Amino acid sequence: MSKKEIRLLEPADLEEAMALVWEVFAEFQAPEFTQEGIEEFWRFIDGEYMNMMLGEGIMTFWGAFEDDLMVGVCAVRDNNHIALLFVDGEYHRRGIGSTLLKKAVADCKYLDPDLNRVTVNSSPFAVPFYEAMGFKALSGMLEEDGMKFMPMVVEGI
Repeated sequence: MSKKEIRLLEPADLEEAMALVWEVFAEFQAPEFTQEGIEEFWRFIDGEYMNMMLGEGIMTFWGAFEDDLMVGVCAVRDNNHIALLFVDGEYHRRGIGSTLLKKAVADCKYLDPDLNRVTVNSSPFAVPFYEAMGFKALSGMLEEDGMKFMPMVVEGI
């Protein structure tokens, strides 16, 4: 039986986390993006930028581990917006994404008991996942800087 853990990530974990995010993005989301969108996403997950966001308390990161191997990453910005949620393709459909999301939302709710809504800009690939998690579309699919996304919200958390 494998050892499973979800924990907050430290600055030392971010390089590995962003490598996982990029790998999963390249496989599952990049095909939906323009070259401009791919480059914009690459800039967003820059390690130095992510370290600054973590250090300033703007973003919080969680990692999912199986036998000490990082297999999933979730990041929340401003304690109410899912900025990143990526799970290694080999580990899809094992409950890792939903467990990561639930842990992140629970931690955010703990920090702000009045929190009652969380948003996400879902990629086309992830819309069915977020819908299954109770998120509702706020609009149709949008495109900005070459990145396609659907603004979504879950309320009453």
